[in-house]
Amino acid sequence: MTNNHSCSCCGGCSPKSELNEKVVPKEVLEYLRPLSEFNPLRYDATYFLKKDGSFVFSEGYAHPPRGVYGKVIYYPSDKGITTIFNQMYGNTTKRYDDKGELTLIPHDEQLQLQISLAPNTDRSQLPPFAELRMQFSFDDFAGYFDHRHSLALGCRNYPMIGEAYHKVLAELGLPPERVGCTGSLMFGNFEGAHDDMDLVFYGTVAENRALLSQIRDITRDNPDRRVIEFGKYWPIRFYIDDIMVCSFFAYNDPSEIPLKDFTMEVLGEQVVLEGRVDDDTHAIFMPPILGLDQVKIDGKPAADTKLVIYDGSMRGDFFQGDKIKARVRKVGIRGNCPMNNEEVYLLVISKDVIEVDAPRDF
Repeated sequence: MTNNHSCSCCGGCSPKSELNEKVVPKEVLEYLRPLSEFNPLRYDATYFLKKDGSFVFSEGYAHPPRGVYGKVIYYPSDKGITTIFNQMYGNTTKRYDDKGELTLIPHDEQLQLQISLAPNTDRSQLPPFAELRMQFSFDDFAGYFDHRHSLALGCRNYPMIGEAYHKVLAELGLPPERVGCTGSLMFGNFEGAHDDMDLVFYGTVAENRALLSQIRDITRDNPDRRVIEFGKYWPIRFYIDDIMVCSFFAYNDPSEIPLKDFTMEVLGEQVVLEGRVDDDTHAIFMPPILGLDQVKIDGKPAADTKLVIYDGSMRGDFFQGDKIKARVRKVGIRGNCPMNNEEVYLLVISKDVIEVDAPRDF
């Protein structure tokens, strides 16, 4: 979608004037920034705070003017499962099963939760890639959380975070300006040992791919630092002591973003796509984009193509040589972006992945 954002929605006012402790914990307000400071290059992996106290997560670089295609992740609820500074919140992505184990909520159920939280929202004009998200206006928000501002406060407020962060910088040889944080640490929520530290790594495509190689070397040479969670191996995650580092790679050069300032049109019904990953250049970013060869459509040989995966849970899952089989739709892309006038395939939900052959030598 076109994104010609000029943020004047909040002026220079403080976001704290919009809220009080009955709506959001006072500790969160320390991390909140006014929308007048928001940089549109930082839409990916960013939390916004609604005026009702809900936390909305944004992914990718395609959003409506003065708005967000996102998901409410946490919402105030006395029956919630998540505690944020002694206040209870519902969670739209995770729940406890009958055995008391934390599990992921399927995406279609997540969508129904999203709709129940905003029943009057018009979803008729959502682009195909955002069909599992909701559209929010900047007018809905009291502010946003900045990657680097939040990380600085997190390091100050939680010595364990500060220590782990500096170990990451030293091990990966990174300057501080290339690193921010996302996840619940963005609004100051950290539960101590065994919690996650979600880090955003800024860079050019080449810089972040070099960083990926370093991380994969770490987990190849140190099996105890590999992350296996929810029954899945996560190639771009690793451990620093007892803290799991979840990597989010972000573009620093707008000209390298394949999908921004564009429209997307569905060109056909759902088909079964099979292919081998031939180009994984953008597989670690959001959305992951895979160049495929050895392609079949509904079992018949077809030309090489690209697969756009608009599901953030699959960023960093696929690499060159992996094979994938999934239910997808053909889409056309038009706009001021490197993929202008291309016809590719779109996958928006992980449950439409039928089969993956991704041997790992770590």
